[in-house]
Formats: sequence, structure tokens, C-alpha cells
Amino acid sequence: MKKRNVSAGASFDEALNSVAVQGWHATECHCMYYMAMQALEAVPASITDPNAQVWAKTTDRLCNCLRFSHETRSFANTGSRPR
Repeated sequence: MKKRNVSAGASFDEALNSVAVQGWHATECHCMYYMAMQALEAVPASITDPNAQVWAKTTDRLCNCLRFSHETRSFANTGSRPR
């Protein structure tokens, strides 16, 4: 596809396609954030066993580590696809 001068404008399809990957990534992040927030509120409220509460806190910490690991590889942060 031939690159066009941005100041000259673009057709609707060209403009939409130029940000499709960023839009997809933003949608994915929004959905993951919403699901994580729902789980963060629901899980602690539903666990009454003290041993299970310890497990839940440990699992929460593991999920945070995975989330931070994913953020460091995010192609939206680097401007390129993940390796």
C-alpha cells in the first residue's frame, strides 16, 4: 500500500486501517481491565476460609507479576509487534 501524505488527508477506510492495531489493543486492554476489576471485587468477598484467603492473596500477587510482564512486552508501548 502506498503511503500518503498525512496533511493531504485520507479516505475513511485508509484512516480506520491506519489505527486498527492500536484500536484492537485498546479494546483488549479495556476488557482485561474490566474483568480484573470485577474479579478483584468479587473474589475476596466470596472467600471466608482463612487458608483460602492466603491462597487468594498469593494468586493475586502472581497475577500482578504476569500483568507487569505483559505490559513490558506490549507492542503498543514499543511501537512494534511483540517478539
